[in-house]
Amino acid sequence: MPTKSSILRRLARLHPAWMWLLVIGLILAPGFGVNYLFGNALLANAAGLDPIDRAFAISFGIVPMGYALLVILVTSGGFRSQRSRAIRRPIAAFALAVVIITSLYVFLPGTESAIEALNNALGTFGVVAFAVGLLAGAAGYLYVFIRAAVDLVEAERGAATRLGLKVGTAILLLYWLVSIPFIQMRLRRLLREDEGGKMWDFPMERLTLQPQASGHLSLLLTERAGWDDFEAYAAELLHRLDGTLIKKVSGPDGHIWDVEIETTPLQLVFDDFPLGVTLESRSYPGDIFLRKLQSRLARSA
Repeated sequence: MPTKSSILRRLARLHPAWMWLLVIGLILAPGFGVNYLFGNALLANAAGLDPIDRAFAISFGIVPMGYALLVILVTSGGFRSQRSRAIRRPIAAFALAVVIITSLYVFLPGTESAIEALNNALGTFGVVAFAVGLLAGAAGYLYVFIRAAVDLVEAERGAATRLGLKVGTAILLLYWLVSIPFIQMRLRRLLREDEGGKMWDFPMERLTLQPQASGHLSLLLTERAGWDDFEAYAAELLHRLDGTLIKKVSGPDGHIWDVEIETTPLQLVFDDFPLGVTLESRSYPGDIFLRKLQSRLARSA
């Protein structure tokens, strides 16, 4: 029996044309298929909307959010993204709640009457509560699309990717009817590269500043990279941070790379005891940069 993860990956591997047809089918079903099976009365009585209006509401609510959620679940915490896999659960729970509430509003007869009765019973508090809930729902809806865009771009390029590409991808996801084939092609390419061993979960779980004997600071990045992993880890880190390798030295118990990140000279060091990869400063400007870098990386983790 396939696991949930394999099911998600199979969906992400679908040809863009098949994915587009699947989404269109889901949109047409509420407006025509459900109307045909259950009769016009059920849909017309629910909140006073006719079937076409309901299809419109679902096509711009439930279905596109579902595709954005697929992007998040496939990319979050894997590949080059720094996002933790733990984030999948709250996002999935939030999206499920929105889908359930929206579905009840769309299909359950008398929903608007129930909301109106609640507002009448609670007075101003009811109106304010409803308005706050509506704004929170709208903010959450946009958050799912923005998060999907950020996770996809970071999975492709790394956390240091320019903001413009993330904004452009978010716009693509919002214009889902036209752009699903393009997003789907990017998902398929990611999965192909993953099978070839080019993409990997990039550990950066520590992010703690430590004083050195010299009085300057070091930033511990991870304790999960081993001796054989360091070269690939260091190259990927420099790629993400737009850094430059100046010189590298390897010894029996460690690696030391002289690097430059945003014009700041640093040392990227691997020690096998205690095990860890650190960025080390050799100057006060380097200390300031490491503090800023720690904050930046912690926000994106």
